[in-house]
Amino acid sequence: MDVRDRDDKIIKTKMDFIALGLKKSEPVKVTNYLKKEASNYDLKLVSKDKEVEIDEEVRSGVESFASTLDLSLLKIIKQSTQNKNTTSSDIDGELVDLFLERIEKCNLIEFLVNNKNHLPNKFYIIFAFEWYAKEPCRYKELKIDDLYDHFSNHNSWYLWYYNFERKIYHPDLDIPLILEINNS
Repeated sequence: MDVRDRDDKIIKTKMDFIALGLKKSEPVKVTNYLKKEASNYDLKLVSKDKEVEIDEEVRSGVESFASTLDLSLLKIIKQSTQNKNTTSSDIDGELVDLFLERIEKCNLIEFLVNNKNHLPNKFYIIFAFEWYAKEPCRYKELKIDDLYDHFSNHNSWYLWYYNFERKIYHPDLDIPLILEINNS
């Protein structure tokens, strides 16, 4: 799926990385349940140490964040494209389409909201294109029930700038976003 700006022009993007961060102290049965349930939403949750590596462009920043908070990470990819694509690009494309009102529901948000009774009281969603250790990120706290409002109002996870001379929107893909989700 192509990511497009508000003028419906294709945005050339780098590798998308989206992951779910859970405390390592969470029971394995929580992770196993979420991995199994994700397939009902055309999603696949993959563990970095078993099935897929963390993308080189984000590895040091993501690992630093996960280590600081003692998190296990589950990279999120679209199941129907898993053999062709191990980035999270298609998930990001759905978030853009949600903002542009091309779709009414997004598989990632539906999965999280519909499974909130199986998720811990606090978890994280990590969004990045590039992230190196010691570089800053944006950090936002949200309630799980506010995810649709957040993404409907903010066009995916990156920042948008408007160029008045060219009359186009341009995304800023350089600053990662961490959402701390309050699920209580």
